[in-house]
Amino acid sequence: MPAGVENVMPASEIAKMFDNLDVSAFAKFIPTAAPAEREAVVDLAVEKKITHPGFTQLIKKYCGRDVIELINMRHQEEV
Repeated sequence: MPAGVENVMPASEIAKMFDNLDVSAFAKFIPTAAPAEREAVVDLAVEKKITHPGFTQLIKKYCGRDVIELINMRHQEEV
């Protein structure tokens, strides 16, 4: 891998953690996630309407985003 290029986890792998409710794998991944990965996490969590506290608390802690609030905001826009 060229210097300066981060090894970024594909969004499909992040989605699998959500789909399988694999909070333990997510908890290992998120503290060291690259900024692009954290953005993907937030986008996927909102898209998939993730409300599981194990995920939402970790996302709030490491990404600084409230997924529940973002889901509610999206819902309001769709109404």
